[in-house]
Amino acid sequence: MKLPAITQLNRDVMKIVAQEAIDLIRIDASNGIFQNNTGPHQYGSHGDTKGRSPQKLGKYSDYKASGMRRIRDNKKLKGFSAKPTDTDTAHVNMNLTGRTLRGMRAGARKNVAIIRYDKSAIVLGNARRSPDGYDIFDLNDKNQTIIANRIADILARTNIKKYVAKREVMK
Repeated sequence: MKLPAITQLNRDVMKIVAQEAIDLIRIDASNGIFQNNTGPHQYGSHGDTKGRSPQKLGKYSDYKASGMRRIRDNKKLKGFSAKPTDTDTAHVNMNLTGRTLRGMRAGARKNVAIIRYDKSAIVLGNARRSPDGYDIFDLNDKNQTIIANRIADILARTNIKKYVAKREVMK
């Protein structure tokens, strides 16, 4: 094994690393922490009305708390009738039906871990919210450190162990 090959990891290992990154993102999102080091955000805390009247501010959190049921007859809103919904309104967690966070898929190429999103438009739209977006498509500093340490452990257990096991004579 040549020295530059020590840092090479195959697709299978990188796919596992990508899945671990997805797990870290999901754990942070469930606690209201996003990957741009912001959060937890409260519903309506941005002052982001975007065409909504001030008296309707907070309406989404009321619907979410009631399981996306109508106020007057307690029936599920259209589009949510057969879906279980998250009712946690203590902070924004991007987990109403769970489809956005469950739609993250681990992929890989040689030396590259890839996270694919089924609902990429929703992910990018939430990341662009002002002033601080709900970013789940990157890793924050804490998660980058965890993943870097994980990769270092994998390298130490596999490639470095193979490299130092062979006796090389340098001329």
